[in-house]
Amino acid sequence: GLVSNHKLWVSTLLMAVTPGIVEELAYRGVIMGSYRYGSRLAAIIIGGIMFGAMHMNFNQMAYAIMIGLVFGFVVEATGSIITTMIMHFLINGFSVVIKHTANIIPMLKDQAENTEVTQTMLLSTIRAYIPMALVGAVISAGIIYLLATINGRMESFTSVFTEPFNRYDENGKKLRLLTPLMIVVIIYCLIRCVVEEFLF
Repeated sequence: GLVSNHKLWVSTLLMAVTPGIVEELAYRGVIMGSYRYGSRLAAIIIGGIMFGAMHMNFNQMAYAIMIGLVFGFVVEATGSIITTMIMHFLINGFSVVIKHTANIIPMLKDQAENTEVTQTMLLSTIRAYIPMALVGAVISAGIIYLLATINGRMESFTSVFTEPFNRYDENGKKLRLLTPLMIVVIIYCLIRCVVEEFLF
């Protein structure tokens, strides 16, 4: 509704600019920043899982977790969340433009609305996307490696995978990877996914 019922610039502001800034500040800024004292790798993983869970539907959760992980590695490779804000904006902005294009061209909209997705179609689509996902993962790893090299952060970036887990933050307070609030939030998000998927 946010995309369909507004002009392109309003939809872009609501669905691409705002999430690109706010979500990156929350997940790559606050969440990753909170956990990086213990382990930057744990911070990336937790940030990715929370980013995926926050989308609260199984379809978006699957790819949002992967995108969240990639974004976390990009932050470590570049040393800045500005890069991921731009990436986030481009991904969401592309979706907004595609949706608006489908709304402008009636034939595309009718075809999308009248096509019934069968389980066979879904499984064949998943099988077709697996090789593309693997190729995309390799290309993403290469780009992240290149970003780390260009930004002079290769040594810092590679140490993400080798640094030991530090159980205490900079103030000597014991770190816990899973807090009660985080567990409640994840359970809530999973319940919402189930409700959205099977009850509506």
